[in-house]
Amino acid sequence: MNGSRGISFIGSVALLVSSMTGPGLVTIPLLFQTSGWLLPTIMFAIAMSLGASASLLLCEALTTIHGNERFQRKIEFTHLSNLLIHNRKVRIVVQIILYLAIESIIIASIILSAQAMDWMLLKLTGRTCGFSLHPDLGFICVDEETNENSPFGSNYMLATSGFMITLAFCVPLAFLDLVDNIIVQIASFGALVFIIITWIVTFILTGLTKDYIPLVSNDQSQVVGTVLFNYAFITTIPSWVNDLRPDVCIKKSIWYSVIISTTSYIALGILGGMAYQMGLASNIIAEINASSHRNFVTDIATFVFPVAVLLTSIPVEFIVVRYNLVRSGFCEKGMANVLSILLPWLIVIPFQTGYWLNIFTNWASLLFTSTKIDHREKDLESTPEKENKTKQSNESLVTTEIVNPSPKLNVSGTIDTINEKINDNVSKILSRKSSSNSGYEFTLINDIDEIYSNQPSKNSFVAFPIQRKKRIIISVVAGITSIILVGAIITYDLVELSLGHNVFDLNEDN
Repeated sequence: MNGSRGISFIGSVALLVSSMTGPGLVTIPLLFQTSGWLLPTIMFAIAMSLGASASLLLCEALTTIHGNERFQRKIEFTHLSNLLIHNRKVRIVVQIILYLAIESIIIASIILSAQAMDWMLLKLTGRTCGFSLHPDLGFICVDEETNENSPFGSNYMLATSGFMITLAFCVPLAFLDLVDNIIVQIASFGALVFIIITWIVTFILTGLTKDYIPLVSNDQSQVVGTVLFNYAFITTIPSWVNDLRPDVCIKKSIWYSVIISTTSYIALGILGGMAYQMGLASNIIAEINASSHRNFVTDIATFVFPVAVLLTSIPVEFIVVRYNLVRSGFCEKGMANVLSILLPWLIVIPFQTGYWLNIFTNWASLLFTSTKIDHREKDLESTPEKENKTKQSNESLVTTEIVNPSPKLNVSGTIDTINEKINDNVSKILSRKSSSNSGYEFTLINDIDEIYSNQPSKNSFVAFPIQRKKRIIISVVAGITSIILVGAIITYDLVELSLGHNVFDLNEDN
């Protein structure tokens, strides 16, 4: 813990809400128009419950690690998966999925931030410029507003002015620690409240048309992916609890955050969808900019949105990726910075303009976010019987982990066996010099009992005030629910495709 430097309750809510209200915020009204209001509302309620439950169960899973009953050893999710998953191939797949899930959020946030910054430049200076790759090659400028996400329309851009501003703002913050970013998150939360109130008032003044949002529409292909994408905040949970002040209630922080975010999403989705007839490549910002009720206050909200809501959340995701890569021993800090900070900016390039953002957010969440939640639920199924089986089948009882020094070393067996284990541990430490440069130390764990805390202290965190078996049932049900949702929507998309309706083509009339 960081003591007085730890994250407060207000800082916690601000951080978690910021993680849930990113690039998906401006596309929710379009979702309600294309899918109807009933199923998205139900899906938001389900996703809220799944997200909160998964986060709480993850926190409990972290406390099952020996010596981490109060989150004092800074265990990240990738580190947890290293301990709970003994199959190396499966462990690598899980780590890749986690990395891609977080990176997908970062990429979408960068895209939307760059687009919003380009719109801001266009309004303030009358033009915005960038380097185009196709169909025109070279430096181009635009001085006319369109009803598309980006002022550059369907041009493929290498970089735009908005992209460069986003880059300059986010990169310095990405090299800080999470605690040092909390002040920025609190300011972002205050700005978000102002933006949502401004947008809702604008919707009401514009006039609400019930016909714009049916009860149920014939296109449900985007519901699960779009909604789940907005609840990928659980990737932030381990890093958050590691820096949390001891007096902050984890349960209240998580539930307050998901309720605030879900209420905001549903309100914006219904009211925004009833206010504008949106195109498939449009969003809230584009519609308000073209609205007759656009005024000085809405312009401020539009200008503040990319900075306060999008830009401030991007460095947090950078930090989370870096923490996972370094603290799990996957790579040293220099390479972690390349993978967490540099790589996303390169991937963003082909998605900066056009309608690809909506497709990207939908399928990235289906392939990565939901899978990540699923696995996280299953990790908690560590019953004593399962642990005993693990003891018998585990090929090696020696695990090297990057944590704070442990006060004792548990070994069992003959003297020769003990010597073999010690020599094996020493060899592993000597072969991992790169990680010691990152400021983390190795602890030798020579027995499975060192991994699982079979008798947690009275102060250990418990996700729900019920018996352990019932908590496991909750985790299993949540995991199965996620599988059913994702499987159902993928099946739906394929059936629609077989019937001649290409749900992957946003240019096609629905």
